[in-house]
Amino acid sequence: MKGNVYNFSGNGLTTIPNVSTDATTVDLRINNLTTMPTAGWASLTSLEILYLTENQISTIAPDAFIGLSNLAELQMDSNNLTELRADTFEHLPLLIQLNVSYNLISVVEPEAFSGLNYVAKLGLSIPLW
Repeated sequence: MKGNVYNFSGNGLTTIPNVSTDATTVDLRINNLTTMPTAGWASLTSLEILYLTENQISTIAPDAFIGLSNLAELQMDSNNLTELRADTFEHLPLLIQLNVSYNLISVVEPEAFSGLNYVAKLGLSIPLW
């Protein structure tokens, strides 16, 4: 990880913490987040990497990722997502890596990946249990 890194991994957080607007990496792995609220990251325009692995996220609100125009990597594996709605990731024009593996996804709406023109690595593996 490079730049201004904020590591909140394993802290039992239930809400998105306040982070400086110059953050380039935010690590929220292994917490208790359940939702990605609308515009929850809007002030983090320098953010390049966001780790949300192993939370309990079941909902991504519309426009949850607005403002993250520089995000290159989003890790949301091992959560409780059941669907990816149309335009879920529309505000992530520079995203290169997206991992939503090991969720409970049963619905992927058309246009769910709308605007993801640079994704080179997409993780969609499903649990085998």
